[in-house]
Order: sequence, then C-alpha cells, then structure tokens
Amino acid sequence: MSDIKTKLINIEWLFVDQDHYDLIMIEIDQAVREKCNVIIFLALMDGFVAWDPKYWIPLIDKLDNACKKLGIQEIIFISGAGKTYEYGLKHTHYFYDWNMSVVKNAYKDYDNQIKDYNNDADKFLFLTGRSARPNRIGLMSKFYDENMLKNSTWSFFPPWNEIDNKWCRNYLSKYTDKEYNEFLKNCNRSLDSDNEYNSCKSFLGVYEGDNWHDIVKEPYIHNPSFIDLHHYNDVKLTVISEGPIYWEWSNDRYYLTDKTYRELLMKKPVILSGYVEQYKELKNLGFKTFDENFLIKEYGLIEDEEQRLEAIVQNVKYFLNNSDYQKVKQDVDFNTKLLYYYFKKQDEFLKYLETKYNASKEEIEFFFNRKGLEHLIRKP
Repeated sequence: MSDIKTKLINIEWLFVDQDHYDLIMIEIDQAVREKCNVIIFLALMDGFVAWDPKYWIPLIDKLDNACKKLGIQEIIFISGAGKTYEYGLKHTHYFYDWNMSVVKNAYKDYDNQIKDYNNDADKFLFLTGRSARPNRIGLMSKFYDENMLKNSTWSFFPPWNEIDNKWCRNYLSKYTDKEYNEFLKNCNRSLDSDNEYNSCKSFLGVYEGDNWHDIVKEPYIHNPSFIDLHHYNDVKLTVISEGPIYWEWSNDRYYLTDKTYRELLMKKPVILSGYVEQYKELKNLGFKTFDENFLIKEYGLIEDEEQRLEAIVQNVKYFLNNSDYQKVKQDVDFNTKLLYYYFKKQDEFLKYLETKYNASKEEIEFFFNRKGLEHLIRKP
C-alpha cells in the first residue's frame, strides 16, 4: 500500500454535450505532480444511468491513453447510479449507491429524533417534485378526484415551463380548462418553510449553458434530500413518487433514488409509485413492500401504468382503515435494520478505498460524506 498514492477526480460535469477532456486533464496533471499513480474517477450523482455511449466511451479511451502516457498505473471507476455499464467497461468498477448515501448524510445528525411507526396516525404522505409525469400529476389528480387529500400531507408544484405545461394539460384532458386550473390551484403546496424548492425549480430539467451552474447558490442544493421531521408526525403511510429515466440510451430501470431511501429511514410503510423494475429492485435489495397489508397485492408488478396508479389509490384507501399494526411494525423495523446495514456497508467500502488504494481521508470525506450536491456540480 505504501507504493500506492491515489487521487479522486469527479468526471461528472452534467454538461454531457461538451467535451470535458481538457477540464479533467487539468486535475489529472495535478495528480501527476502530486506523484499519484492511481486515479479513481467518480460519477456519483447520475452515474452510468446518464452515460451516453457516444460521448463517454471515446472520453474514457482518451483518459485511459493519457493516464498511461503520464505513468498512471491504474484507473478505477465508481458510479453512484447504474450498477453496471451496459456498453462495457474494461477497468475496475465499483458501485456506490449515491442516492442511499445522500439520505444517510442528510439525516446523520437526526438518528435519535426519528420517531417509531405510529399506527394512530391518520394521513398519507405524497411528495411530487417536478409534475410532468403520470406518477406525479397523474397520481395527484386521482387522489384529488377521490377527495383523499384531506387525509394527506403533500407537496405539489404546478408545471412551470412551456413543455411541461403542454404535457400536463394534454395528460389531464379529462378536465375542462376551468377544472384543470382549479385542480392546480387547490393542489399547489410546498412543505419547505423557506420555499427552497420553489426558488430553484426553474433550473431543474435545464442542463444547458453556464447559467445552470448557478443552482449551486440555491439553499435547496445544500441538502435536497432533507425533509423536516415534523412533517412525518401524522403520517401512517408514505406514497413514494419515484424518479424517471431521462436518457433514451439507457434501459436500466433497476434503481432507486433518495426519495425511497428517505422514506424507509423515516420508519414508515411505503407504497412505491414508479417503474415496475423499481418495485422489483426494492424487493431485490431485501426490503419489505407491505403487500400483505394492501387490497391489491403486488400492485407494483402491474405493467399498465394507469392501472398501477389506480391500484395505488385503492391500496392507500384500504391501508388507512385496515392495517395489521404488529405486522406493519415488524416489517418497518426490518426495513430500518436493513437500511442501517447498507449504511454500514457503505462506510466499510470507504474504509476499503482508504486501505487498499491509499485514498486520502480528506478526499473521501469531501466527495462521499458531505451533505448536498454543490461540491459535485462542476462549472464548465
């Protein structure tokens, strides 16, 4: 180990239409001056899920050739999303679930404040984020039509750009214009006391030009996974509106975001509204999905999304009035224990980087154990 010196370099710049080779080479040259002979390239936030092979494969080859010429003995990749790179990767690769880590870091000072499951609570939690998706505005409209929001703690942001406005209006063509506008008005709600998400949402979904980088100035980015614990006081069940795949070149849907891991940490039973593969991934990781407590078992395997959303609505109705406390509590406790097991494995992996590759504690802390995202959003 004494002959190894490693540099950690973030190569995920989020502006994938630009050539980042020269920018990354600045840090590689610095690593050589520091007499490093191993480089670990990090793609943590979106990882391999966002890696367009037309861009990344040539970039990786160029970096590989440059590192060899400079005397770098080994390059390694760590991805935070996408467990494998389906187009092939000839280098050592580790998967580090960044979305899980973000939640761990967001609440690491709150472990003793997270309350146990409360069967006497009477609400379900539903947080949406960007609305232009069936499992966001579509599911919200179903709860709204069924008059279920009176038993809900929710957040919902009406579409705020032209593309989303058009998509949402077409999707909810069941409403007249008047009904649609009333729906948006009545459902518009933020849980953030300082309206932090609202203040930066104009940046979201726009990854073009230098201006987008200014999102790092927004308070929301400093700890985006954090929801104040008091919002969970009356929550009996959480409906998770999972994130989608943005990239047409990847079919990897077997992933979960911080939205799921946060709700597992909050010690609540969950219903997952997302891809069928995301529901399967929750099971693959060993977590309980509480199907025995729902009217429609294994709702998450229903292929048709509209039917799946309808099943979620029926399951929420049923659960709020019919649930076996002992069984639910047992499964909640199981999920909590399993999540902390995964947290521990992540800590062990970081220690492994330190011992096997002689990676510095300072760099590990900087990249892996900080709250927020601003340290990973690089200015082009």
